[in-house]
Amino acid sequence: MKSLAKPLAKMARDDRGNAVVELALYLPVALLMFGGMFDFSQAVTQKLRAQQAIARTLEMASNLPTSAMDAATLRAEAATAANVPQSSVTANVWLECNGVVSTTGSCTSSIGLARYASVRINHNYQLTLYPALSGGRASSAPIPFQVQGSLRIQ
Repeated sequence: MKSLAKPLAKMARDDRGNAVVELALYLPVALLMFGGMFDFSQAVTQKLRAQQAIARTLEMASNLPTSAMDAATLRAEAATAANVPQSSVTANVWLECNGVVSTTGSCTSSIGLARYASVRINHNYQLTLYPALSGGRASSAPIPFQVQGSLRIQ
């Protein structure tokens, strides 16, 4: 028993492998944190891109003649600018006469006339890196986001 105690005591004092053990414990946690930060930054970037696309689309709508402005044109422009399918974009153009929405598309007088355009993007961001790093244990459910804007044109 005495011959075994001396080598065990020597191994207990030896600390040459501590860095490798600490790295083995820290590396999986660091990779998961990196994957989460990467996916979060990509989701924020995609939402900002959608907000910029709406701003650009509404700016385009303000420069169009009223006869050329329709919801399909706005929807196509917003989808192209945001790099999302057109099915994710909703656009509306309407006319108000004295504060009442006109169903005919025209007003009897120009008093109280107001034209509006609104664009909404509903889309999902699909996580990419985080579920892969977690070995499939993390949720890979898409993260929904919604961005909208409206503008009085006339």
